Amino acid sequence: MAKNMTVEQLKEVQAKLGLPISPYWTNLLRGLEVHEVGVIKASGKLIVPPSLDLIVSDYEVLDNQLGIALPLVIGGGPQYDALPAYSSSGKVNGIRVTSSELLSQILPVAQQNLDSVVNALDSSKVSAVAMPYSVFRVKPHGVEVDSASGKEQDVGFVGDVVYVDTAPVIAALYQGKIPVLSHIGVDDNGQQYNINATTAAAELVKWLQAYKLIVLGNCPILDNTGQVISEFKSEAALNQMIKQGVINGGMALNAREAYAFLKAMGPGRTVQLTTPANLLKELVSDGAGTILRMPFIIQSYQSPEHFGTARLTDLINDAFASRGKRLSPGYFLDNGIIKLYVDAEKTGGAIVKQLEGVPYMCKLFTHPDFRGNGLASQIMERINADYG
Repeated sequence: MAKNMTVEQLKEVQAKLGLPISPYWTNLLRGLEVHEVGVIKASGKLIVPPSLDLIVSDYEVLDNQLGIALPLVIGGGPQYDALPAYSSSGKVNGIRVTSSELLSQILPVAQQNLDSVVNALDSSKVSAVAMPYSVFRVKPHGVEVDSASGKEQDVGFVGDVVYVDTAPVIAALYQGKIPVLSHIGVDDNGQQYNINATTAAAELVKWLQAYKLIVLGNCPILDNTGQVISEFKSEAALNQMIKQGVINGGMALNAREAYAFLKAMGPGRTVQLTTPANLLKELVSDGAGTILRMPFIIQSYQSPEHFGTARLTDLINDAFASRGKRLSPGYFLDNGIIKLYVDAEKTGGAIVKQLEGVPYMCKLFTHPDFRGNGLASQIMERINADYG
């Protein structure tokens, strides 16, 4: 499991693959329980060769070399295109209307997809196991009001996740097996329902209380010129880009769904959209796709005493200990401090002083275990917003 992974193992893999090291994830991965790391979601387009081969290759490194086992949730997509009832089923607000006829045609294909992915992993000596559909416990979605026409339509056998039975997933992970999950759930009566695969993966992350949702697709989020948008630091930034037309269509929809999930999870969690070729970069490095995160909650204080001088001293000394530096004993006797910033999790912050009427950042500090998580840049943006 991740807690047994050594820094040397991770650095060896990073060096072999030419990946830059992310200190934050290097430290965090080693401190997490096996089920807390994250979940990977692969679209139906990617669970056939050659994309499936890339995913399997990534799992060989993660599972066999690093001991990181990540649940894999798979979609259907193109495998359903040939089903007689699929093309005529239609969508309402992006939700596939699933009649009993369509569901009966989807189920055997979903099972074939599940078996195919498990067999591909097993064939490469990555132990995997198919999870029962009952992991996702659902209720009928019911009626959806079409945003375009205003008409109501029952979407049929589409399920909303009520809860996730995490027991079989966690048991598989502790046995060193990759849990592979389909996008099918069941209600209290055993009736099966169709679930959006990305929604299912997000629910699994939530119920496992994991840190990452990595969504694999053909590409990350692109702007209207085709360039990769590497990061969204807040939902406000996303909405501004949508309003300006920088991103639109499916890209905007994916990003909005990601933030709906992040708002339920809070700071520290991320959604990362990338391709199979860049999966390892997203997990153990600084990434190559699009990362979406919730902004940190940064509290401000007019005086160190309002936060606690002793506690602040310890926080700063911990941040600089690896460099052999400590705060000078009389630092807080200086009356030049005009504002202190510390994040709500107490992992880092900054001190702003004033010199001849001009504010400047005197100290910027982050605990070593949290360097590279984006906090420092957000604090600097906050200071710039406050003082220009």
